[in-house]
Amino acid sequence: MDELIRRGQDALMAKETWQRYRAKAELDEARAALPVAVRGYDRGQVDALLEELSATLARWGDEDAKPA
Repeated sequence: MDELIRRGQDALMAKETWQRYRAKAELDEARAALPVAVRGYDRGQVDALLEELSATLARWGDEDAKPA
């Protein structure tokens, strides 16, 4: 899980749009495959973080939407 989040964060820093969309696809696929209970993680918090990261990657094609 930590590696997946790191890749998503790295994609936010990428200059190429395709890298962000690829990371978004990986996040969305991983979210669908998450088990109901994962030892050491709060499922609600993890899902909320992945959803936010995925949404940010999706809308970041607009240069004005980049985080400061």
